[in-house]
Amino acid sequence: SSDLPSTGGPKDIQLLNNLKVIFTDLGSKDLNREKLYLVCQIVRVGRMDLKETNTKKLTIGLRRPFGVSVMDITDIVKGKIESDEDKQHFIPVHMVAAENDFLHSLIKKAIDAKDINHKGQGFWVSMKMLSGDLTKVRKDHPHLVDRSTVVARKLGFPEIIMPGDIRNDIYVTLVQGG
Repeated sequence: SSDLPSTGGPKDIQLLNNLKVIFTDLGSKDLNREKLYLVCQIVRVGRMDLKETNTKKLTIGLRRPFGVSVMDITDIVKGKIESDEDKQHFIPVHMVAAENDFLHSLIKKAIDAKDINHKGQGFWVSMKMLSGDLTKVRKDHPHLVDRSTVVARKLGFPEIIMPGDIRNDIYVTLVQGG
């Protein structure tokens, strides 16, 4: 998760082209899936309606869906394509068409879309497969994984839960709504 101002670039100029994330808890079950995607969900934070000028009924800080970017990373993960931090991939942004678009349907549209007119809007990403636990990866690849690197934990539980592993996730099942 990276907070960006309305200009779209990071507030700290040092972070420009240097936003890093490491995905952890990926087990053999995840890595052996038929398809694996990198999904970037873009959320707009601010007023309900950008055109709203009445300051008395101004709503601030609302999280609204803005778009999604999806990249098939199956070949990179399976080693069919070399993972190289110097090779960059462009992932176009698929804008939300309707406020009631669910993330799942946006992802499906992005996967099914072939040549879209993205108008240059998207992300340039580079990927490198790193093996080992987080401590080992930090030690072996300090130029890639440093203090500014965001750690993205898997939603759900890893295949192996190590002693001392702290998880603060909470899972709620809604049975009925009214």
